[in-house]
Amino acid sequence: MEVRKAMEAGAEEPTIIPASEAERPFGWPPNLMMGIPRIDDAHRVLISLFDRMGRGLRDGMGGGELVLILAELKAYAERHFCEEEAYFRQYNIPSALSHEKEHEEFVMTVKSCRASLETGSRAVATRLVYYLAYWLSRHIAQEDRVLERVAAKIRAAERAESARARGSLAEGDDTEPGLAFACS
Repeated sequence: MEVRKAMEAGAEEPTIIPASEAERPFGWPPNLMMGIPRIDDAHRVLISLFDRMGRGLRDGMGGGELVLILAELKAYAERHFCEEEAYFRQYNIPSALSHEKEHEEFVMTVKSCRASLETGSRAVATRLVYYLAYWLSRHIAQEDRVLERVAAKIRAAERAESARARGSLAEGDDTEPGLAFACS
């Protein structure tokens, strides 16, 4: 809730990254890079969805279309959060529980934004989108940083998973177990 309070207290609203920047592999702030391709790619997608939402609000997109973008954002975020939380558990990162609570806050705020749009309150929805963008940037830059400590292990597990998918690595040949995601 500290980010929401900061926004309410007049903290500077975050800049929404233009789509042309968000779609390029390194067209987003380098301080958000984790060095874990699967996580970095997911963060880029989330930022790109925020950009679409921000442009839609700015350009007067209809509430129904904005609700669809929010639904996509929520679904993608929940899937990504599930994977991220699995990393936290697999690598025994002490802040796993607080990390999950932050993710829950994000999802609840997306739901609030959707409800505001469905009742025609574009001003509230706009404020919530800025809050969510601010939250995401802060969350990646600060909270997700702990994943850097285990980034080498995660990259090795991802390479092994990719090799198995290509059929060039037999089950059990990798030294670091892959992460079995139960996220749907």
